[in-house]
Amino acid sequence: MISTKNLISDIKEIPKEWVFEYYLNLNQKLTGQNIKMLSAFNTTDKIPSMCIYFDLKSGAYKFKDFSSGYQGDAIELIKKLYNITNSAAAVRIMNDYQEYTATNKPFEKQEVLFHDKFKVVDYEMRHWNTLDAIYWKGYKINSNLLERYNVIPLNHFTMEKQEIDGSITSFKFEKEYVYGYFRKSGELYKVYMPKNINKKFIKTQNYVQGIDQLKYDSKYLIIT
Repeated sequence: MISTKNLISDIKEIPKEWVFEYYLNLNQKLTGQNIKMLSAFNTTDKIPSMCIYFDLKSGAYKFKDFSSGYQGDAIELIKKLYNITNSAAAVRIMNDYQEYTATNKPFEKQEVLFHDKFKVVDYEMRHWNTLDAIYWKGYKINSNLLERYNVIPLNHFTMEKQEIDGSITSFKFEKEYVYGYFRKSGELYKVYMPKNINKKFIKTQNYVQGIDQLKYDSKYLIIT
């Protein structure tokens, strides 16, 4: 006799979280948080370049892999992982989920919680030094140009985020080669750490760099 207890007939019956947790071997339950990991498509990836994130618009998890350029939903993930069509990816997911539920407890979808992200809450400027001059001159950039675009060296900056339980996690970053990018109004919109391998940029707000410096005195604007 063939049991139909665990028979899956529609891809919509399968939690999207399960697809990402199962096929990517995640060591944590997806509850609304974003996860950064090594690329699942590039075995030479040394620095995590793949993001698993909760898309508020669709209300489901998606992925974006900067190493390969692949991005999309759960079906797109399986399609790219196994180099198969959309329909074949859906069939594989249903078959694998049916086998999973036959030998495991039913997958329990976790409540989606609000996960705060680290934000820059404090910083301290400093004066330019010899190390700064050596670094920027390597790119033919002088202090006049940096000042024009409101780039200022930072002595340190502090980041914080609120955990699910309401507690605050904070850390202070204090190293050489840390620069703040400021708007004309004085607001910090980006932190640049060229010597930090894992994360060189921290964006604090949306802003098009250089827009304050446009003079609008020419007929054409060439963006390269």
